[in-house]
Amino acid sequence: NKIEGWSNSPLINNLSKEDEVVLENTKLINFDAVFTSDMLRSIETAEKIINNNVNHSLTIQEKENLRENYYGDFESYPITELENKIQDFDLISKDIASYINKISEISDNNQVENYHRFSNRVKKSIFEIINYCNKNDLANILIVTHENVISTILKEFLNEKVSSLKNENII
Repeated sequence: NKIEGWSNSPLINNLSKEDEVVLENTKLINFDAVFTSDMLRSIETAEKIINNNVNHSLTIQEKENLRENYYGDFESYPITELENKIQDFDLISKDIASYINKISEISDNNQVENYHRFSNRVKKSIFEIINYCNKNDLANILIVTHENVISTILKEFLNEKVSSLKNENII
C-alpha cells in the first residue's frame, strides 16, 4: 500500500465487495451528470458505474481540482513508513486538516500541498459543479473522486447549508 496522490495509477482489475455495493446501489439512479478528477483511477471507476447504470449515455466531465492531495516527495511512498514518521498518527489521521498539514510539515522539500491550498482547490471545484448544475437544471449528479477530497467536502460543507443544490444525496 503506497500513497497515491497525483500518481496516475490505474484501478486494480478485481472488484472489491465495496465496489460491488457501489455498483448495485447506483445502477438505478438516473444521473444527469458525472464528474471525476482527471486521474485514471477516478475515470475508470466512473466508467464502471456508468456502464452498470440505467443511463449509459453519460459523458464524464473531468475536473483537475478534484484530484487527491499532492504529496510531493511522499508520492508512491509506503503508507506504513509514513505513519511511522508521524507522531500520534492515529489521533491526527482522524482530522483531515491535521493529517494533511502534518504530512506537509514533515516533507523534506516543502512540495506537499497543505490543507488550506488543498481545501480551497476542492471547494472551488465543488462550487463550479454546483453552478453548472444549477445553470443546466441538473439534479442527480455523480462525483467520483478520492478519499481526502471526499473527507474535505464533508468537513467543509457538513455544517453549511448548500441551498443551491436540488438533491443532496451522497452514496
